[in-house]
Amino acid sequence: MTSFEHNGVTIAIVATPKSPVGETGGGEVFTGALANALAEQGFPVRIYGQENPNFGFAEGVTYVETSPTTDEIMANDKVGIRKAVNETGVAAPLRLAMDIAAAPHNQPWAIIDNDTTSAPLVPLTSSRFPHIFVQHSRMTSHASRIYSRIKASGGKIVAIADHQRADVTTQFGPLHDVTIKNGISTTDFTGIQPRHYEPGQPIHVGTLSRIEPTDMKGVKIAALAVEKLRQRHDAFLTLAGPVLDRATHEALVAPSLGDAVEYAGVKRGAEKAEYLSSLHVGAALSNPGGWDEPARRFTSWFAEGNSLTLHEMIYAGTVPVSTDSGGAEPMKDAGLSDFIVPLDLLPKIGMDAFTELTAQKMLEAAYAVIDPAELRSKARTMEAVGKDYASYIMQQLDVQRTAL
Repeated sequence: MTSFEHNGVTIAIVATPKSPVGETGGGEVFTGALANALAEQGFPVRIYGQENPNFGFAEGVTYVETSPTTDEIMANDKVGIRKAVNETGVAAPLRLAMDIAAAPHNQPWAIIDNDTTSAPLVPLTSSRFPHIFVQHSRMTSHASRIYSRIKASGGKIVAIADHQRADVTTQFGPLHDVTIKNGISTTDFTGIQPRHYEPGQPIHVGTLSRIEPTDMKGVKIAALAVEKLRQRHDAFLTLAGPVLDRATHEALVAPSLGDAVEYAGVKRGAEKAEYLSSLHVGAALSNPGGWDEPARRFTSWFAEGNSLTLHEMIYAGTVPVSTDSGGAEPMKDAGLSDFIVPLDLLPKIGMDAFTELTAQKMLEAAYAVIDPAELRSKARTMEAVGKDYASYIMQQLDVQRTAL
């Protein structure tokens, strides 16, 4: 059988209900960038997400606004957080189901979900077209059960990193059908030039991640490591990224601030590219969080990796220092394995020795002689990601068409 033509397949991308597309990092930006990459290959793409997206969509991408944000619902309707979350969560799959029902019966679709929002539709859709779920974020026992039920109903699960896939398999058993490595949109980096480190300057270390109470992503460990670094070399740390709420700021950000640590706020678009290129060293120290120092263990188990942040830092010409939680594939692919700090060392040597080692890696990264152009060439772009998803979708469509 011949494959479907690209322009005959409508791809529906279900955005995470947490934030509007482009509002912050991770899945929200991934949604828009993947949609553009697929549209540029000839697919008509429809994104189902919250109101007021903050992203430049390519021709061929239709954005379907399905609900306000949870904050807006709570403010206008005076309802609690649970009700608001439920309303945003059901809005996208409900609208998608209505659109599929209204389309011609033989219209081929493919659904990519950046959360598990559309999981209730899988038993109704998976026999007709691919229904693919991208496992970006924290894996828990509850999430694993949901993904297992998705698979049992015919859905497909994509991992974003080989290391992540192996970790999940070890803890929960086989779950993912395929690995498709993450990548970035490079549009915002046009004209951005990396700044070379001049020996003797204070070393500027910076983070870029969503700051949440469930983990210490790039905050506590980065601050402790830079404190150690300052004992050897003048240095300072900039924390950047959206903070979940005031309580999170008070618990994670505020205690770290001081003469050598500042919070730079949220960085998006060209401002984010400029910020990353201004750093001498990136810090992407993802970890499960809830570190218990006396017991030398994390109270959580799994945290997603910083793969998008790592690609962006590398593309900006900034050498990152990274843990391997959730996967550090961009570091390995760029030949930067020497700047990975294995997270399994932490329970063995304790936080003090771990941050000492991280500080040493930061010092080495600042003085590393690496051609920024060569470094940039090693970053994976969203165009490559889009081609991988297109190939996987067409393969699945061919399998289902042949079975008919």
